[in-house]
Amino acid sequence: MSTDISFAATCPDCADVDLAADQMWLVLADRPDLTHYAFVCPQCGRQVRHRANAATVAVLQCRVPVEALEVPAEALEVHAGAALTIDDLIDLMLALESDSEARPHDAVTTAGP
Repeated sequence: MSTDISFAATCPDCADVDLAADQMWLVLADRPDLTHYAFVCPQCGRQVRHRANAATVAVLQCRVPVEALEVPAEALEVHAGAALTIDDLIDLMLALESDSEARPHDAVTTAGP
């Protein structure tokens, strides 16, 4: 990687900024729609991400640090319904606790001489 290369990128707050190659990184995801490049804006300090198409990947791949990203299937599942609340979690813990108290525990026996 060469650090004497600079790139122009866009920060949503500061507009166009110039970055050295070591100020940005490329994230290659196992799903192309999640591949992106990122940087911390040198002017405002905001972390910025932009999707990277095939042409952008080809330009950046040999010039900036690259991170591989494997997205677990669970992260891509569609979730319907309301999110759990603290009360939901408390109710679950109470139900689990009362269920374990209601069941008799298995007795451990040891064979005697």
